[in-house]
Amino acid sequence: MDSSVVFIYKKLIRIGNQFLATIESTIEEYRVDASKTESKLFRKGIEDGYSNSELSRMALFLLFTSLENTVIGISSLITELSLQRLYID
Repeated sequence: MDSSVVFIYKKLIRIGNQFLATIESTIEEYRVDASKTESKLFRKGIEDGYSNSELSRMALFLLFTSLENTVIGISSLITELSLQRLYID
């Protein structure tokens, strides 16, 4: 593997782990304070017995899924608008 690819991979892993640690600390706040309800995912996950690690990975997965859906939607919108002469001129 190219050294630049390895460098980028290691950096992405480090950033991902930092992100997961941040989410896990937020989830811990939900475990301590049962009145926190801003995140339905965290509240329901805690009630159903998921660990902080499992919940943080679910949140990360949902974040990437929603990002992908947003990109697909915006791409479709741009494509549709580009087909309309009104917006091209």
